[in-house]
Amino acid sequence: MSRSLFDAFGSAFGSSGSGASPRAVEEISRNATEVSGAQLREFCLQRPWTSLEAYTDCFEYTFFRALSIFIIICASINKVPQLIKIWRSGSVRGLSRTAAYAELIAFFNTTAYARHLKLGLSIYGETIVITTQNLMVVLAIYWYDRKIALHEKMLVIGTFLLYAALLLADKVLTIQHWHCVSLSVIFLNTLAQGG
Repeated sequence: MSRSLFDAFGSAFGSSGSGASPRAVEEISRNATEVSGAQLREFCLQRPWTSLEAYTDCFEYTFFRALSIFIIICASINKVPQLIKIWRSGSVRGLSRTAAYAELIAFFNTTAYARHLKLGLSIYGETIVITTQNLMVVLAIYWYDRKIALHEKMLVIGTFLLYAALLLADKVLTIQHWHCVSLSVIFLNTLAQGG
């Protein structure tokens, strides 16, 4: 079992303040994906910054964490104007169902793939938010467009749920399957958008 980043920092920047050896910096980089934010934050606040590496690691972590949170916040308002316009007008005239379906599938695919790779939520959080908003757009289309037959709604919802179950069952797809799914989604999304 590899050591945590906090342990690596502790050994790299010991009380001697002599700075980090290249080997220690390499270990810090290798273990960076395994550290919790609390460990690095604790290191940044409690240890004297005796070298440029310690300063840049703390600064980079803080900057990219803040940027990730900012992106997620911005993504949370992505579809809000469209949803408000739908709600106020009580109409979805001009919206393409096919494009809404394709966008929902594309963002869900990105979310599921990032989850499969076990990336941090701060890396793909905006795709979760946008996927949820796309689902709300599809549901608004179903609510306001009474011409859509019930069997189409059930077929689309059922197919999406099966697709979601397949993608979220981590052990089912290999990396080659993920590449095939991603390429298929890109191709179908291009067709749906009229490109």
